[in-house]
Amino acid sequence: MKRLIILVVLMAVNKLQSQNVEIYDNQNAWVNHTLTYGFLPKYSFHSEVQWRRENWIQHPQQFLLRYGITRELNNGLSVTAGYCYVHTSPYGKTPAKAAFPENRGWIQLQQKNVRGRIELVERIRIEQRWVHSPIINPTTQIYEAGDAVYSNRARFSQRFNIALNKNAIENGTVYLAIWDEFFAAFGKNVPTNVFDQNRAFAGLGIQLPKLGRLELGYLNQLINKGYFANVVTQKIVNKREQNNILSIALYTNVPYQEKKQGNSPTQ
Repeated sequence: MKRLIILVVLMAVNKLQSQNVEIYDNQNAWVNHTLTYGFLPKYSFHSEVQWRRENWIQHPQQFLLRYGITRELNNGLSVTAGYCYVHTSPYGKTPAKAAFPENRGWIQLQQKNVRGRIELVERIRIEQRWVHSPIINPTTQIYEAGDAVYSNRARFSQRFNIALNKNAIENGTVYLAIWDEFFAAFGKNVPTNVFDQNRAFAGLGIQLPKLGRLELGYLNQLINKGYFANVVTQKIVNKREQNNILSIALYTNVPYQEKKQGNSPTQ
């Protein structure tokens, strides 16, 4: 699997380097809260809310809601399936023509391993996407969200958490968080943009009682916008959007606790 991922990445990078590239930088801020709530011994509810703002916090970029049900398997392996809603606003130096929504189904496998101070979390997620990309209304000549276009996307993520002031990550532990996630689109509606985007994060976290893990750091998001004809040079160029992001994330985990059976009060 890892060799296949490396091969896909190298092929995508090679194709991008063979084209003329135009990069557009933005400065954004993302705030994320993820809640994992155990409701059965091996089952938990996944809830995620993200606020993404452009030009630090001045303008809206995206709003995301993600929900799912997780089943814990064995030896740190888990599977999750659910639904996601995303609303994207025009933002940055290459804005969309109008705001538009997206609906997703998603399923993932995640493996977590702990070795002393180090946590390693690896994940593969497959998304089924219905994107209402903006189109021009022939009557009003105004861009608006169009009909849903279906596509698929695979996401490969690897994360390292390294405890700094303790021998393991527990309440009061400060840790270094490093992760990278590669996105690859596929399907009949994805003719060229196989490389969709890449996200790389580095920051610090702390585990707080009851609240969970709070992380603050720098997130680099590189998005492949596709291939376009440059009207000046008459050449095909690959446009890429690079978002420099201040990321603030809170991960709250409420484990399942079996209720103790007590004597009923006398009626």
